[in-house]
Amino acid sequence: MSDINYDSLQLLKKALEKGGIHPGKDWAKGYNFMLSKDPETNITLMLVIGWNSDYKKMVAVAFNATTGEYIQP
Repeated sequence: MSDINYDSLQLLKKALEKGGIHPGKDWAKGYNFMLSKDPETNITLMLVIGWNSDYKKMVAVAFNATTGEYIQP
């Protein structure tokens, strides 16, 4: 828990600024979040999960949960 300095609302705002992510309407409504640890870098990640513009594919935007830095896919 000490690795997490950003909450979901802060990182959702950053994900929306990046663009390309939309809230679910029927299944997985709204935005969803996932915490994980990258096994290669040992960085705690927070993923903001939503849908692409035509709502046919789920997409995720990853951030370093400690620094708030965007992580390239």
